[in-house]
Amino acid sequence: MPIPRTLTKWLLLIALLAYAAFMAAWAAAQVHARPCAGLRVEVVAPGPGVPAFLTPKAVERELGDLPSRAKGIPLSSIDTEALEKRLRQVNNFESAECVITSDGYLLVRVVPIVPEARVFTPAGTYYINKEGKRLDAHAEYFVNLPVIHGNFTDRMPARLALPVARYVQRDSLLRSLVAMIDFKSPSNIILIPRITGHVINLGDTTRLPEKAAALALFYRKVMPHKGWNAYDTISVKYRGQIVATRADKTPVRHAPEFTDSLPDADELNATGQTMADTSPTP
Repeated sequence: MPIPRTLTKWLLLIALLAYAAFMAAWAAAQVHARPCAGLRVEVVAPGPGVPAFLTPKAVERELGDLPSRAKGIPLSSIDTEALEKRLRQVNNFESAECVITSDGYLLVRVVPIVPEARVFTPAGTYYINKEGKRLDAHAEYFVNLPVIHGNFTDRMPARLALPVARYVQRDSLLRSLVAMIDFKSPSNIILIPRITGHVINLGDTTRLPEKAAALALFYRKVMPHKGWNAYDTISVKYRGQIVATRADKTPVRHAPEFTDSLPDADELNATGQTMADTSPTP
């Protein structure tokens, strides 16, 4: 009795699938029986326009002595799943993938977590991401980001300073001006400029665009006339005014120095801010 044509087709299909599976298994076995051609490390940028936080050397450091002995060892002795598990425990890695390539290399591909700021505390330094997660900071883990200084605790975590760090990073003036954010408390945030001689009291994290505009106006209208060393503190924490404290604490007996040079409201985009020079009382 002849075999039905449909059944013949199914038998041929099953045979082809079995052959393909056998050849794949055989090829994999052949690959794994070969010595490893070497290690390749790829650090994938976390997103468009986002620089990679890690260097390949930083990833190799997490692999112990494997980079130095990878070339020549049997591929069958490399446990890629165990390597992935090990790398995923590193707090700087978003994800990690380890595979054996067709040409016999061990490929390690890592996506780093994106940091938003560098934090310095009395206990040490680290990076934080957008959720405030701590990331290791050492020579192989480097990126140029806003610097935050503070005595942070569980009750006052470093992530509270992130709104200021983000604004500094976005604002062209502040990005070029600010060397460090000194986070003394949530209501007492100090900006340390690259220009020495004065600091900027920002207050808290509210009204940041208004405070940045006031500071820019002060630099444009006052500093060129008074000099960059005339004041030791410029405070923009108060709504509607700028308070500048004189660096020279010698008592003076005259009116505030630039009361008559106050800008009008239009110069601050109608925010209504003014300036006040706080000279010491005689």
